[in-house]
Amino acid sequence: MNVRRIFTVVLLLFVAASVGYLVAGNRKGKDAVAEARVEPAAETGHKIMAYYFHGNSRCKTCRGIEAETYRVLQQNFPEALKNGTLVWKTVNIDRPENQHYFDEFQFLSRIVVIADVQDGKTVRWDNLDKVWQLYRDRPAFDEYIRSTAAEYVEQVHG
Repeated sequence: MNVRRIFTVVLLLFVAASVGYLVAGNRKGKDAVAEARVEPAAETGHKIMAYYFHGNSRCKTCRGIEAETYRVLQQNFPEALKNGTLVWKTVNIDRPENQHYFDEFQFLSRIVVIADVQDGKTVRWDNLDKVWQLYRDRPAFDEYIRSTAAEYVEQVHG
């Protein structure tokens, strides 16, 4: 009889913990969407979009790639970020309204994309798919992001 009671209590605790985990996970997803909406992009003019595409589940490396990519952009293109020539945007690709990015940029997983956008239309883009391979080699990672973004930013500035 004691074993049955202990089993019931453990099972109830497991269910309560699972529900708590699900509620906390949904709250985090809503916070991420709110963050993405802070970075609106104008539909007219010529600008460079630097996207980081992520999903609902984010590992340490995923978060690191996002943070390090943004750091490289801030260090190398502060004026372009400030004046809107270069726009940084994180996008949760697990959300239904963002599924069009898979077709637009032809990628299969979490990735950085640099895109040339003219009057709201993407005219050219590069998938920086080597970020996963280069992440542990900080100088190579930084140069990969910097050189690709520089090629695009220089086009806008002439």
